[in-house]
Amino acid sequence: MHTIARIFRTVAAVVVVSCIAGRVHADDVRVMTSGAFTAALLDLKAEFERTTPHKIVVVTTTMGTGETSIENRLKRGEPADVVIVNAEALDDFIKQGTVAAGSRVDVARSAFGMAVRAGAPVPDVSSVDAFKRALLEAKSIAYSASVSGTYLSTELFQRLGIADRVLPKSRRIEGERVGAVIARGDAEVGFQQISELLPVPGITLTGPLPEGVQRVTIFSAGTAAKAPSPAAAKALVAFLTSPAAVREIKKSGMEPAVAATLASKLVPEIQFDSVPDFLKLPAGMNFGEVSGVAVNSKGHVFVFTRSNSAGGPAYAPTAAQLLEFGPKGEFIKEIGKGLYGWSFAHTVRVDKDDNIWAVDKGSDLVIKFNPAGRVVWVFGRRSESADDEAKAWEHPDPPLPAIDGRFRQPTDVAWDAEGNIYISDGYVNSRVAKYDRNGDWVKSWGDKGTAPGQFRLPHAIAVDKDDNVYVGDRSNRRIQVFDTEGKFLRMFMIDVPPPPGTKPVNGNTPTGAAMAATIGAPNSICITPPPNQVMFVGESTFPGRLFKVSLAGEVLGVIGRSGRNLKQFSGAHQLACPSEREIYVAETSNWRVQKLILR
Repeated sequence: MHTIARIFRTVAAVVVVSCIAGRVHADDVRVMTSGAFTAALLDLKAEFERTTPHKIVVVTTTMGTGETSIENRLKRGEPADVVIVNAEALDDFIKQGTVAAGSRVDVARSAFGMAVRAGAPVPDVSSVDAFKRALLEAKSIAYSASVSGTYLSTELFQRLGIADRVLPKSRRIEGERVGAVIARGDAEVGFQQISELLPVPGITLTGPLPEGVQRVTIFSAGTAAKAPSPAAAKALVAFLTSPAAVREIKKSGMEPAVAATLASKLVPEIQFDSVPDFLKLPAGMNFGEVSGVAVNSKGHVFVFTRSNSAGGPAYAPTAAQLLEFGPKGEFIKEIGKGLYGWSFAHTVRVDKDDNIWAVDKGSDLVIKFNPAGRVVWVFGRRSESADDEAKAWEHPDPPLPAIDGRFRQPTDVAWDAEGNIYISDGYVNSRVAKYDRNGDWVKSWGDKGTAPGQFRLPHAIAVDKDDNVYVGDRSNRRIQVFDTEGKFLRMFMIDVPPPPGTKPVNGNTPTGAAMAATIGAPNSICITPPPNQVMFVGESTFPGRLFKVSLAGEVLGVIGRSGRNLKQFSGAHQLACPSEREIYVAETSNWRVQKLILR
């Protein structure tokens, strides 16, 4: 308690001094920081001043609202050297010209927490269901006027389906910390960044939000565009991202950015070779975007490519060819040439009997071929070209109700040990469809959302030897695991930041939340054959890496990086892994398949 009180007295004293002093020494560093990083900054102040000639002058310790907000202070030209706010806000300041372009450095990751008054019963928030129950049972709720409160009040309550019951008893807190409101008893439960709740006396932190509804905020530091002491500002930013800052940032309830970087360095880099020109196309023939690759029991390689569209219109042409190659990469034949079901290639799989299954996103079909390449089964139905409904799917939010046996942009297919069929469906429906081994409809599960069991884009699917169903939920940046009846079991994410300086093959390098949304997002997954199974996961066009992962979700190694050359990747849209050492990678952006041999 005394330490916390001393912290707040120090803040007040520093702010008063900064206001009274008419002149600031050249080596003073004026800092505008949001409340989430305040405790860490104050604890780091003494060490920074001991190890450098500079002094920290805290101008404000809150994002603020209205005229007192950091944004408006900067616009008015109030002097500042370093600005520390959430990454999205800092990016906005850079666009406005109040923070120097190129100066942004991520310093910490912060989770949202829930608190109650000290001595009050502590509700269970260990699962999404328990958290939802706690919200419904609370008599009153307080949330912050910053990013955490916006998330709860405009997104999370609605996603949980309880907005109409909890918003009337909730209020937005401005001008003070949510913890202070809880400590006074003015609200029963409150939500804010954990680092803003921890220093407040008289409250109990019930814990972070449970996995599935948690949202991590990245906090970044940047140099003000008109910094009076730019050299001192750079020194402070460098200090905040140094190993010396780790302990105090962790103590404040945040994860240091340097710790995340060190964690990525702890993930071993798997050495491998890429076989040059393994697949040998006929003279004059080329791949288009390669969206699918599969390997059968004889080592034949099947490639689903977005090509054969040269004779079509510039927009919305048919772009799908299914090609077969021998074990040494020799071209054998085209399967389904001119097939009615072809529209826009997505993935191809081979089952235990060497039947070939092609998933076409454009025609909304999943087509089963026998090993000789003859059509056996068709799942779904293509819109008739003579009908009004023959047009591209729209993406209403919420989506239209799903229809049994029909798909809207399906993505992948897998089978369990009994031969039951699982289809990820997909870009519009956000569900998994199940058929039995005879091809008869059984059920579907999932809808659009971010809670466990919901999907934002089920882009890949695989089943292990124990009949656990793994769904690559790409836009939610996670892999969810279900039993064969669709019961949610668990989920995991891959949190391995890309090395600094990584650039995409196409487009601008993402930053902030856009960067975070790409890391480990499962564009493709494959599971090796039994008995000792592991999973390989491919990212999208950026950061463009592959990962070797245990079925429990532990990252065992990283493979390659973004780029155009051999041993680099962009758009690893599908993977085939006939063994733990042999991987085939279908790349959309690089228009190729790479055969990898892991060392």
